[in-house]
Amino acid sequence: MLRAALSLQLAFLFSACVTIPEGIFACETDADCPNEMACAMDLRCYSPDSDEWPGADNRPGYRCPSGAISGTDTIPRDAVCNGIVECFGGEDEADCENVSCFDDPDFPTLIPRAFLCDGVPDCPPIESLNGRVLDEDECMFCGDSDEMISAAYVCDGFPDCADGSDEQECFLCDNGTVIPRWMICDGHAQCGPDGGDERDCPSGADALLCGDTLIPSLFWCDGAIDCCDGIPYPDFECAGTALPEDEDPARCTRHLRPDATVGEWPATHYCDGQNLPAWTLCQGVRECADGSDERRANCPFICNDGTRIPRSLVCDGIDDCPFGEDESEALGGVVCGF
Repeated sequence: MLRAALSLQLAFLFSACVTIPEGIFACETDADCPNEMACAMDLRCYSPDSDEWPGADNRPGYRCPSGAISGTDTIPRDAVCNGIVECFGGEDEADCENVSCFDDPDFPTLIPRAFLCDGVPDCPPIESLNGRVLDEDECMFCGDSDEMISAAYVCDGFPDCADGSDEQECFLCDNGTVIPRWMICDGHAQCGPDGGDERDCPSGADALLCGDTLIPSLFWCDGAIDCCDGIPYPDFECAGTALPEDEDPARCTRHLRPDATVGEWPATHYCDGQNLPAWTLCQGVRECADGSDERRANCPFICNDGTRIPRSLVCDGIDDCPFGEDESEALGGVVCGF
């Protein structure tokens, strides 16, 4: 303990003016390490993303929520689900169902469910999905907390979030199954044939006529050009300063209530030098490095017909969705007062 204390004092004196080498300071817990360093399995301090982090795969270990029996905050990742309890609360042996990384159709990589959304990539990147790592990039925050779960477990009938928020904003299919609301009007019948999730989607008067083609309003303001000078789904940018008809900010304003606040819509979220449109928010896929596009507070509410309304209009006593699902749990809508 004395050695760790001396190491921390030296680190404090020199951290302001020098770069601290990896692995020179002894530690017993993360609190013994300087700056953003963490205590590794060899009881030395390293930066979490350091190539010098000890271990077979040079990645941070599994962090025990209740603390490790060894006295450190983490245990080696290969110690998870090995039949030996090494976390005080037994978390390392509690969630050992293998889940697929979907990186190979025949021989996919399998990882323990405990590794999902824990901040350390365990799945290999998938080139066809722009290098997405499914165990860390397809995660969602629980309500407004910092707890994260895999998007695959949202609206699956079993609360995974401590506050149960992953089972709150769901869509009830005609056959009794439940799906996340982001799947409404996505062009795929998740509820089965005529199951309801694609039934009331924009068409006709709710769509933009581009030449002879109707562009559904769920494609408006999604960041992709779907209509330019009357040409549907072009493979080129609009000439000059012209805006694509489907991306015109004026067209993006879809309010079902006449007293809606001007400028409140379209809902966008800025991160990492990009301005994300409403269509990309809370879709179960992380677009921002900090995952803030998957925080419920930053996302619109999705009505049963695919319309997105500002979250400030949910549970305000006035029906803004066509069926009033923003004010009632009927049809799988929101539970006000939750």
